[in-house]
Amino acid sequence: TNPLLVTMNSSRNITANFQPLVLISNIITPSKKTYGLSQLKSNVLHYTDRTYKVTTVPPVLNLAPFIRTPNDDKGNTSSTLLQFTLAQAATVYIAYDPRATKLPSWLNGWLKSPSILGITDPSITFLNLYSKTYPAGKVTIGGNMVSPANGARNNYLVIAVAQAQPAQYSLTV
Repeated sequence: TNPLLVTMNSSRNITANFQPLVLISNIITPSKKTYGLSQLKSNVLHYTDRTYKVTTVPPVLNLAPFIRTPNDDKGNTSSTLLQFTLAQAATVYIAYDPRATKLPSWLNGWLKSPSILGITDPSITFLNLYSKTYPAGKVTIGGNMVSPANGARNNYLVIAVAQAQPAQYSLTV
């Protein structure tokens, strides 16, 4: 799809509007529970099966698309629990339970951020953030408790921030 819509009216005035790309699409999971796409901001529900809300969002993640996961999948050990498609290269963030004493193997190589995502869970007030850059295309994420994971009692969230794309302009009259 072309992110630029160019129109010319009867007076020959040209209007060019950039159309936003849907960064995350084609969310697939073998889980029988609900996964959903939303926009990350304060006061938004972050699980599909709880009323917990986001309280604070690092500026780089504010208004980013994110996948709302069901907290009832917190014990999942599948190596391919979640698949989705990125429309362009992006930094993918995982918001993960800070009580974890060991992370799942699929988080090996992800960078831990000094920033956190604030939440209203009655047991914890934040989730740690881990990031990794992906090219456009399919991304596969494993379950919350894939070995050797230990200690996490809440499911993760998935957030994506598009990588800056070089501007390309061309006008033919």
